[in-house]
This record gives sequence, C-alpha cells and structure tokens, in this order.
Amino acid sequence: MKIFIELCHNKGHCKIFNDSEEYIIHSLAVSPKKLRQGIGTILLNKSENIIKALGENHCALYVKNDNIWVHNWYKRCGYVDTTEKCDFGYTKMIKYFINEK
Repeated sequence: MKIFIELCHNKGHCKIFNDSEEYIIHSLAVSPKKLRQGIGTILLNKSENIIKALGENHCALYVKNDNIWVHNWYKRCGYVDTTEKCDFGYTKMIKYFINEK
C-alpha cells in the first residue's frame, strides 16, 4: 500500500511515503531565511511520530553525499548510515524506534 503525507510548518515542508518496504522521509526542506530556528527538527519529529503511530519500528531517508552538514545533523537526530549507496550521489540513512519511549 502506498501512503503519501505532506507536512508544512512555518516556511518548511516534508513528505513521507511508503515504498512497500518501509517509510521514507523525503524532501525535508526549510527556507534559507528560516534556517537554525528548529523548523527542520519540528518537521523531522512530526514525521517520525506519524511513522511510529502507523506501527513502524524504523524509517529511512536519503542524503546527498556532499551535504556534510545535513548528514551530520541527521546523525545527531539518531540516524545511522547504511551501506546502501544510491544513484545520483545519495546515501541511505535509517533511524530505529525500538528503544525509544
């Protein structure tokens, strides 16, 4: 079953979809004028909460290999690298919810 959800919050947006294997957080973006105000974190947390409420124990996302700042931000948010490299210079990252309360 394909599910698509779009979230918007104060000059930021994020999409969630299910590719039949797992939920993917896609296109999380914040307006350059609103960076470093917590909007990305709010959108990420809301997306994760929706995915948890759907009964999933993890979610995934893809990060451009050359975007070091965002890659490190996702790591600080609990995501881990996978060995899966994708076309067009992206790396897959996963966050597991198993140990979260």
